Amino acid sequence: MNFKTALLGAATLLAAGSALCQPLPNNFWPNSTFDSGTNLGAADGAGTPTGWVRNGSLSGSLNVIDQVTNVDLPNSTNAIMVNDNDPNNYGEWDCAVPVAGVVNPGDTIDVRYDLMWNVQGGQMRVALGFLDANSNYISADQFVVEGSSPGWNGGIDSTFTETNQTGVVPIGTAFVNIGIVSGGSEAVTGLLVVDDLYVARAPTPDLLTGNVWPNASFELGTNLDQTNGVPTGWNFYNSGSSYITQVTTNNYVSYDHALVVVDNDPDNYGSWYSDMVSLTSVASPGATLDLQWFQLYSVANGQMRVTFSFYDAQGNDVDDISYQVSGNSPGWQGAVAGSGFTEVNQQVVVPSSATQLLVQLVSGGSASTTGIMMIDDLSIALPNAPALLPGNFWPNPTFAAGSDLSSTNGTPTGWVRNGSDPTIDQVITVNSNPTYALAVIDNEANQYGEWDDDLALTSSNAAPGNLVNIQYSALWNVTNGSMRLSVLFFDASSNQLSEADYNVSAASSGWDNAIAGSSFTVESNQVLVPPGAVRMRFALVSGGPEAATGVFLIESLSAAVQVVPPIPSTVLVGNFFPNPTFEEGADLNNPTLASPAGGWNRGGSSPVIDQVLTNNWTSYDHSLALVDNDTNNYGQWYMSFNLPGAVTNGDVLDLQWFWLYNVTNGQMRMTFTFLDTNNNNVGETDFNTELNNSDGTGGYSTNWLGVEGPPSTFDAEFQRIQVPVGAAKLQVLPTSGGPSTTTGVMLVDDLSVRLSAPNIIAVTGQPGNINLTWNSMPTRTYSVLFSSTLTTNFSTWSTLTTGLSGSSSAPFIATYLDSVQHGPGNGFYVIVAQ
Repeated sequence: MNFKTALLGAATLLAAGSALCQPLPNNFWPNSTFDSGTNLGAADGAGTPTGWVRNGSLSGSLNVIDQVTNVDLPNSTNAIMVNDNDPNNYGEWDCAVPVAGVVNPGDTIDVRYDLMWNVQGGQMRVALGFLDANSNYISADQFVVEGSSPGWNGGIDSTFTETNQTGVVPIGTAFVNIGIVSGGSEAVTGLLVVDDLYVARAPTPDLLTGNVWPNASFELGTNLDQTNGVPTGWNFYNSGSSYITQVTTNNYVSYDHALVVVDNDPDNYGSWYSDMVSLTSVASPGATLDLQWFQLYSVANGQMRVTFSFYDAQGNDVDDISYQVSGNSPGWQGAVAGSGFTEVNQQVVVPSSATQLLVQLVSGGSASTTGIMMIDDLSIALPNAPALLPGNFWPNPTFAAGSDLSSTNGTPTGWVRNGSDPTIDQVITVNSNPTYALAVIDNEANQYGEWDDDLALTSSNAAPGNLVNIQYSALWNVTNGSMRLSVLFFDASSNQLSEADYNVSAASSGWDNAIAGSSFTVESNQVLVPPGAVRMRFALVSGGPEAATGVFLIESLSAAVQVVPPIPSTVLVGNFFPNPTFEEGADLNNPTLASPAGGWNRGGSSPVIDQVLTNNWTSYDHSLALVDNDTNNYGQWYMSFNLPGAVTNGDVLDLQWFWLYNVTNGQMRMTFTFLDTNNNNVGETDFNTELNNSDGTGGYSTNWLGVEGPPSTFDAEFQRIQVPVGAAKLQVLPTSGGPSTTTGVMLVDDLSVRLSAPNIIAVTGQPGNINLTWNSMPTRTYSVLFSSTLTTNFSTWSTLTTGLSGSSSAPFIATYLDSVQHGPGNGFYVIVAQ
C-alpha cells in the first residue's frame, strides 16, 4: 500500500509520543482505547474496533481509507484513522451509542480525545452527531482540522494533541454518534488519527434540594490539586506514617475534586472527619434528614465506611450511624480513572438531645483493611414534600391557605368540618415541608370526625371519562377498625354517583409511637370520573365504624388527569399490562421508596432489595430492579391484575420484557402465575436468568458490560404461556432468589402482555412450495390470505385457506403449505384469526 504522506506502511505505524488526555469522569463511551475488536493487528489496517463501522464513499474491500493503526502508548495499543490518498473519494468511521439512562435532552456532554493530523487540500473532521430513534441526524457539531497538528513531525510517530468538544443534547436524541471523516470535500488527502476517546455528561453538582451541608463538592480548600490538599471544613487523622487521607482529581462527580482514603497499609488506617455542623436552625430532635452522596470503592480484607455522628451541645457523642462497604462498587472498572460513582440515598432521624452533626470517611473497620474509597457531592437536607402531581388541579394542596392554621382548630381554605364530633377534625403543624397536615384525631369510640372539600368540575380540570391520578402523603395509627380518605362524585342534582374509599388500619410504615418523629409515606391511587359528574369531593373520615380510634394525617394532596405518554415501540401492540414502562407512580426517583403504579408491592425477606432505578432503562427514565448483595435474604416485586374479558381459558398470551442482569450463586427469575377468583394458584411458569458464567453457578445477560448502568444495555425476551382453566388474574413476580444465597442485580423494563397475535415467524421454501409458520392459539381458527400488492384493503386479497385450527400444544405454532404458483413478482401473506 502506498501513501502520499510521509508514512512507511500500516504494519509500522507506531506513535512514540505519549497520549495527553485523561479519561473523563463517568465516561460512558465504550471501547475508548480501541483495544477491543477483530483483526486489530492486521498489517493493512483492516481490523475493526468493537462498535465501529466503516462508511464513506467506498464500500467493502475497496474502502482502504478507514484503518486501524497500532500505537505504543501507556494506556492503548490501537488507534483509528482515516488515511486518505484518494482525491476522488473519502473515508468515514462511525460509532453510535444509545443515550437512554445516560443523558437527557438539554444536558451538555463533554467529548475528549487524542488527535493527530496532516491534511492537504482542505479539512478533515471529528463529527459529534445526535440521532433520533430511526438513526436520522437531528444535529451535529464539527471539529475540523487542516494543515498539521502541533506535534506533527512528518510521520505518525508524532505526538498526539488533546482535544475537547462539547455539545448540547437536543430533544428527540436516541443515539450519540462520533464520526471520523477524511472529507470536507473528496479532494482532501492526508490522515487523521484518533485515540483515547471519552464521552461524559458535563459534571454539575448533584445535591439534594435544600442542602445544608457546607462545601458539598469539596471544591473549597487548600492545595486541592495535590493529594495532601485539605477541603475547607474537613480534618484528617492517619494512624501511621502512611498518608491515607487524600484529595483526588483523577475522578469525581462534579467539578474537579473528590475526597478519598487510599489505604495500602495493612497495619494502619486513615480518617477524614468534618467540623461539627450545628443543627439548631436545620432540624430538631425527632426530625428526619435525607442523606445523599456518591461513592466509588474497591476494598479488601474488611470494610470502609461513611459515618454520621450526632453530638449534643456539650460535645458528647449521642449516636453514630455507619454505612459500610466492601468489595467493589458497581461502577468500579479496575482503576479510579474511568470508573463510575454510585449514588447512595439514606434517611436518619435526629436523636434526642442532638444539636450537632459530624461526618467521617474511614478506611478501617479494622486496620488490616486495604483499598480505596472515594466520595463526592455529599448533601444533607430535610425531606422535601413529595412533588405535587404535574397538572394538579386540586386547590390548596398543602393546606397552607386558611385561618388559624397554627392552632388545631384552624381551617384550611375550602375545607369544612363534618362528622358527629367536629372537634376530631384538626390541623396539625408538622416538623417538615409542608408545614401543615389535615388530621382526624379520634379518641372517642362512639363518635367520628370528617373533613370535606368539594370542587366543581369544569373543562379546566376534569371531565366524565377522565382517569384522575390521586397522590398524597399519609401518616396513621388506627385501632378497632379503619379510617379512610374517600373520593366521591355527584351529579347536578347532588346525587352521589360513585365513591372510592382508601382505607387505613393499624400503623403506617413511618409511624414511630407519636406524630412527632414519625414520617409520612406517599400514597397513589386512581379514580374514573363517572358519566354525569359535575362535582368531586375529598373526605377524610375517622370512622368506618365509629368504634375506630387513633390518628390519620394527610399532606400534599393533589389530583391530576392522567396523561398517557406515547407508547414506545418496545411495548407489544395490544398490550393490556398496566404501567408497562414503570413511568407512573410515586417517589420514582428514590430507589428504595419508589412505588410504581399498577399495584406493585415489595416482598421477599428483605424489601430493600426491591428498587426502582434511573441509571439505565429501555424507554423513558425508570426500570424495576432487584439489587441483591445480601447472601441471607432475597427480594421480590409482585403485582396481580384481572385478565380482560377478551381472554378466555385456553388462550395463549404473548409476554415481552427487556432485562439486564448479572447473577452469582444461582438464578434470578421472572415468574408468571395465574390465579383464580379466590387468588388460588392455578398455573405458574418461571423464566430464569442464564447460567453462563465460567463455573456455571450464575450468569449474565448478553449485553452486560460490567455495570448496571451504561454502556450495558437490555436484552429483549419474548415468551408465550397458555391461560389455564379457572384463571381470572395474572400475577407477575420478579424475584432475586432461587436460594437466598443468590446475589447480583436484575433490571426489568417495558413489560407487556397481550392476547397472542398470529405473527408470521418463518417463511421457507420456493414458489409453489412456500411453508408459512405463525404463532397460534388452540382457541382460534385461521385464514391465510395472499396478494401480489401490499394493501390494507384485505377484501382484495385472495383467500388461500380458512378454518385452520391453531396448535393445541406448546409452543402453539401453526403451519400452512402454499402450493399455488402465483406468478412472477412480489407476493404478500397475512394470517387472520377468527
